[in-house]
Amino acid sequence: MEEIDQTPPSEEMQPISVTASASPSSNPSTPQVMSLEERFQLVRSVGEECIQEDELRNLLDKKPLPICYDGFEPSGRMHIAQHCLVNLEAFAINCALVPSLDSVYALKLMFRAFVQSSFYMCAFTVVKQGVMKTINVNKLTKAGCKVKIWIADWFAQLNNKMGGDLKKIKTVGEYLIEIWKAVGMDIDGDKVEFLWSSDEINSRAHEYWPLVMDIARRNKLPRIMRCVQIMGRSEQDELTAAQIFYPCMQCADIFFLKVLVLIVVNIEPISRILTCKILQKSFSNDICHDMLLPLQNSQQADICQLGMDQRKVNVLAREYCDDIKRKNKPIILSHHMLPGLQQGQEKMSKSDPSSSIFMEDEEAEVKTKIKKAYCPPQIVEGNPCLEYINYIIFPWFHEFKVECNPENGGEKVYKTFEELVADYESGGLHPGDLKPALAKALNTILQPVRDHFSKDPKAKDLLKRVKVCLPFLFLCEIDVLVFQYAGLQSNKVMRKSMSWLLCLVEFSVLSNNFYKILSCKKMHLIT
Repeated sequence: MEEIDQTPPSEEMQPISVTASASPSSNPSTPQVMSLEERFQLVRSVGEECIQEDELRNLLDKKPLPICYDGFEPSGRMHIAQHCLVNLEAFAINCALVPSLDSVYALKLMFRAFVQSSFYMCAFTVVKQGVMKTINVNKLTKAGCKVKIWIADWFAQLNNKMGGDLKKIKTVGEYLIEIWKAVGMDIDGDKVEFLWSSDEINSRAHEYWPLVMDIARRNKLPRIMRCVQIMGRSEQDELTAAQIFYPCMQCADIFFLKVLVLIVVNIEPISRILTCKILQKSFSNDICHDMLLPLQNSQQADICQLGMDQRKVNVLAREYCDDIKRKNKPIILSHHMLPGLQQGQEKMSKSDPSSSIFMEDEEAEVKTKIKKAYCPPQIVEGNPCLEYINYIIFPWFHEFKVECNPENGGEKVYKTFEELVADYESGGLHPGDLKPALAKALNTILQPVRDHFSKDPKAKDLLKRVKVCLPFLFLCEIDVLVFQYAGLQSNKVMRKSMSWLLCLVEFSVLSNNFYKILSCKKMHLIT
């Protein structure tokens, strides 16, 4: 195991400088004059489904600078693409579950449960995407749009991320922004604007809070409780009053930012219904009508957070717009969500770090994860490796190169995903050749991020501070962990660089019992 840099991170956040980095070829540095149809096709390619296409085309035709909304809650590490995460149900840990300390499998389950119960409190959430968000944002800016990215730091605090410590939340937010800059997001000029919810709300509190209160006043508590899935909770969770307020604030954001197009991923249907209900009610209210007047005068489109997986709710949302006689109906672009890398992982498990590629993964880690990924020969459906190629590699490079053995045809260059699929289904392309090519392409994309965080002093310091905030999220692999029930001292031979890990384990409670690490082999950390 490599030594961890012992230089303490700085206490305060510092402005970050970003050097030139590789960027997706979909966003060339030389501006191009695009026709309306070209702009439409480029924006349309961002979403797996668009509601409605004719309205999107009309918007691009009439509005010289459409404003697109995206956002994220700073709460953890960044994956290379959008994933849906679902936690395993937390289970009680006691000595009876581990009949023998030699049972490595049982011990791994213990540790996974420890990680869950200590750091992962949500039942459903969507994690930040690194490369896919960069690809989509660059497509939008190339098409002449301005993108506003809402950093929901207050929302993360309401959701008790990082223990509700706003300073840590902001550190993670700065870190995620830095990754997007390093990987090549088109942030020149004013094309992309990052807005911190705490700053924006504080500066316009006289607008924001009356709107939030109006939303809360018009909806009964059971209705709000059914919306808690949007923040990764369930109705059965024991919620704080602040968390119950969260859905009302998220609905208010739609009006508060005055945006034109919403870039969303699949979210819970109840939140869609509530959002559309608020749209309908707000236009009949004088206070909300006054606040939304600029939205109407500028002929901006209404916004609803609707996902492609709930078409019936999408139709219901548009019926709401008909009811309130709103001229401009919602324009919604719904991202595709990639599966986990293992077989059957439609939803990636947080307890299995091998199921996804992180933006900070080292070259060897990417190769190992792709090598172990599910990729059945001649099978396209449910093949995560092909999904990565389709939604990351082709949009980035516009081709996919595979180095095959001479007897298998030598180098192959696929210009379209359809061409690759045809060759793969026929057996002309084997997983043994596809996987190394995929790993190589992913590492090419991620290398500027690694270089930036290893060479830029301020970025390097930021990464250290993030590791302090989220130590267990940077734990990649544990081959053997031996726990002992409370009362015994932990092994004094442990490396000093892992003292933070020992501290966290020794003082964490699982089912009212204390466990300690007694031995550890092959502990790998990202440094």
